[in-house]
This record gives sequence, C-alpha cells and structure tokens, in this order.
Amino acid sequence: MLFRIRRLGSAPTGYIPSEDAYGRNVFTVLGSRLKPGCAEAGIVNGLLGLMRGL
Repeated sequence: MLFRIRRLGSAPTGYIPSEDAYGRNVFTVLGSRLKPGCAEAGIVNGLLGLMRGL
C-alpha cells in the first residue's frame, strides 16, 4: 500500500508494510520508518472513527 500525507509537503514514509511483511526482509520493511504493529490498525481505526463521525 502506498500512502502519502499532503500537509505542508509530503511525509517521507512511502510504502506502509503489511503486518506479515515485518517478519521478512523485504524492501517495504527495510525502507519503512513506521513501527511494526501500528500501521494497519491505525489506518483501520482512524477510518472507523471518521465514519462514526458522519
């Protein structure tokens, strides 16, 4: 998954690795500055929170 934040420029995170990718040495994990175990849950929970606010 490729995700970019466009506020005052762009975030240097690039790809967001899946949870299972952290168990392997693949380029999405090696190049990521994201903490394992937070990305997928954070995105899902954030979107659910936005939907509840509708």
